[in-house]
Amino acid sequence: MRNTDSITNLPDQECNPREVQGIWLYGAGGHNSVVISIIRKMGLEPLGVFDDRHEELKAAGIPILPGILDPEFRRPSGPLIVTVGNNLARKALATDLQGPFATAIHPSALITESTIGPGSVVMQGAIVQTRTRIGGHAIINTAASIDHENLIDDFVHISPNATLSGNVHVGEGSWVGAGATVIQGIRIGKWAMVGAGAVVIRDVPDFATVVGNPARVIKITNLESRVLDDYESSLLSMPPRLKSNLLLIVNQVLNNSGKEPVRDLGRESSLQRDLGFDSVELAELTVRIEAEFGVDIFADGIVRTVGEIVDKLVKKDE
Repeated sequence: MRNTDSITNLPDQECNPREVQGIWLYGAGGHNSVVISIIRKMGLEPLGVFDDRHEELKAAGIPILPGILDPEFRRPSGPLIVTVGNNLARKALATDLQGPFATAIHPSALITESTIGPGSVVMQGAIVQTRTRIGGHAIINTAASIDHENLIDDFVHISPNATLSGNVHVGEGSWVGAGATVIQGIRIGKWAMVGAGAVVIRDVPDFATVVGNPARVIKITNLESRVLDDYESSLLSMPPRLKSNLLLIVNQVLNNSGKEPVRDLGRESSLQRDLGFDSVELAELTVRIEAEFGVDIFADGIVRTVGEIVDKLVKKDE
């Protein structure tokens, strides 16, 4: 059963994988390979994998199909899991793909009287104790331990060997690092990051990064509270503050993918050809821009250049 208290802006479509013979996957990275092994342990088979790099990829006996950016992309009619480790990108893709979504739970996981939302994955040896509610598209990684009456919101990642004591609330999109410990009754805000091995004894604010024992805040990146400066400009220009903020976001996405940052952005820069974004990276870019500026750049169709993004952002402020 879905935890409607923690689900935000997602279509309420899920399916029971026991009623089907296989599951579609979106994303062909390392997380995908782990989910494939779980699906097979459940007695099911991956029906195929969608990824923009489909021509470069080879999977043993598994069809690799065009991703969202490809004109040949066709939405799967059956159950789907977004197998992308990046929380922001997983949110954007799940929102766009709409489902129906399946849930993958390794047979060795111990789950007691708890609910897990659609699209979520529970890996080998994980423990989820009684009356815990896990939202949609969450990752409960290998040997993670989640005690009683926890609330884990959508798009959260609980890393290997992390321990959450009782009555912990982890907000949307947050990441709890490998081996971290969170004591009972703690609230971790949305889109926060808890460093590997941290010991969390105090509440963590939204968008905060905490590390150490005891965990301390080292950074807060509140994308929702930053507001563009007022400016007067035509749609043909790129205001300096807008350009710097957009450059920062672009480089955050590139850094998360292990790619080299860019020094400058031009209006004619192609998101795919010049910046090298695939659909997963574009999904993360979309979420970050919407959080920063309050604009869904793909609401009216595909955006291909930096200039098209700037036009939408400037128009919003007119």
